[in-house]
Amino acid sequence: MKKITPIKIEHYIETFKVHQTLSGDDYVSIFSETIKSVENFAIGPFYYIIASYSDYKVKAVSNNIEEMTPFSKDDFATKDFLSLSPIFHPDDLEYFLAALAFTKEIYFHSQSPERDSLKFNVYVRAMNRKREFKWVLIQSWFYTNQYNEIESILYVHYDLSHLNIVNMPLLSIINFNNKIQYFKHVDQKMLEVNIQPPHITNREREILKLMAEGYNTPQISDKLFISYHTVQNHKKNLRAKTNTKTSGELISFVLKYNLLWI
Repeated sequence: MKKITPIKIEHYIETFKVHQTLSGDDYVSIFSETIKSVENFAIGPFYYIIASYSDYKVKAVSNNIEEMTPFSKDDFATKDFLSLSPIFHPDDLEYFLAALAFTKEIYFHSQSPERDSLKFNVYVRAMNRKREFKWVLIQSWFYTNQYNEIESILYVHYDLSHLNIVNMPLLSIINFNNKIQYFKHVDQKMLEVNIQPPHITNREREILKLMAEGYNTPQISDKLFISYHTVQNHKKNLRAKTNTKTSGELISFVLKYNLLWI
């Protein structure tokens, strides 16, 4: 089975090298609907970065970037994004780059409609505003140019620090058949899981989202205008559907099996 081995930044650059002529496309407009969807279904605090691989520059960032990273908007606007790599834990950086390179390989080896429905989740430790390394989930969306090259990528970084995560897979991929693949570090085997995801209602999804954001039962009750006991019943049903015993186990299951994105 395929294993992900760490790569150097030079290898990463070569992997994502594109035609030198900029297309002039408006990446913010291209990714605008995706960003709106992220805002509606975010599992917690997040920020986004839109990167161009024609010139390795950051083309746009979310307005809260300075609240969630140690870098300013000017840092992102004036430097090539590879110079900002110290934001990632030094033990994770080369694995993170390898995971991104591997997602490109998977993307181009897939056919439509599967390609357009692929979801890539990378778990890595990144600096917060206080320069503390905390777990984040990074999702990516690709924009390909006329040369069938990935010209731009939207990266969305979700803060997972409030979930007290100790360890996560390096990379998970879910396809249009809801088959999930997990890829870990070079010394760990790839595990492919073909599960039948439990049916999650819209209300249960709302509750899961708020739980992942750190809200407790009384707060969820107030935000959704439902009773305390109704929230508790939904949580009980969710634990039964996922065969988990605690709220912590439930949220870990949700993240592991991508239930908020299925």
